[in-house]
Amino acid sequence: MRTGVMQAICALVTTLSFSTITNAQPPRQAATNVPVAPASTKPFDPHDVSGVWVPTGLGQMSVGRPAMTEWGKAKWATTRPAGRQTPMAFGYFPDQKDWGDPILWCDPGGFPRALWYTGGGRGNLRIVNAPGEVLQFFERDHVWRDFWMDGRKLLDKPEPRWFGYAIAHWEGDTFVVESNGYDSRAWIDLNGSIFSDEMKMVERYRRVDHDHLELVITINDPKTYTEPWISDKKIFNWQATSDRVQPDLWGSKPDGTLYGSEVREDLCLYSEQESFFTRIDPAGLGGRLSIQGDQETPKK
Repeated sequence: MRTGVMQAICALVTTLSFSTITNAQPPRQAATNVPVAPASTKPFDPHDVSGVWVPTGLGQMSVGRPAMTEWGKAKWATTRPAGRQTPMAFGYFPDQKDWGDPILWCDPGGFPRALWYTGGGRGNLRIVNAPGEVLQFFERDHVWRDFWMDGRKLLDKPEPRWFGYAIAHWEGDTFVVESNGYDSRAWIDLNGSIFSDEMKMVERYRRVDHDHLELVITINDPKTYTEPWISDKKIFNWQATSDRVQPDLWGSKPDGTLYGSEVREDLCLYSEQESFFTRIDPAGLGGRLSIQGDQETPKK
């Protein structure tokens, strides 16, 4: 199992540009590191989005992040994604203690960021049907979201949670999820895109064939953004499950199909972080991690 820190660094390596990120010029869409699987002719139920799904693109909502309000600009100025300071590569960086990424301190990733942690051809998102609800599981943090379909309504001001509160319904062949109540300490994406406690989100999932799931996310957060933020279309490949993870076989087979896998248990634990820093810095140049207050910083 990878450590939380290593996973964060690996994801940042593949998704962040090396230039300074500004509100005026949002970063470009991250490169796709999992090819979209060929179109499928296998039978499927368009009203069933269950299965293990692999994202074909990582990193951010879209290239068109809306302009921020004055409140949003002030909060944005406090975020410190790694791409703002250091061209990414594997290893320890002296300025890493200044990165503001909450997952480096083992905070939960939150949503929608959890969609884009992993890839490389292994399943990291599982959707399961259950009585009165649909469940969405993630590798990162090994957590789930409840999509309630029992007629309940969203609360106006719920107590914030890392993965919010969600209800769902069908509109034709589109599975629509409405949610609110997100803990604003999380980020929307790896670029440090922020939100407020007033954010509401709508996800529209559509199974276009047996092997493909489309998703468009709309974020409404007038406290942070001057207009709704609509994502580009996200594509997920269906992946057959198996009872054995094959980390040496991530990716596609020669015929373009994916290797079977499962949603791994990928937890961010201090004991694993300490082991990671020891392995990547055997000479002690970066030092070992120490706990100071509620943050982890390298010892000097």
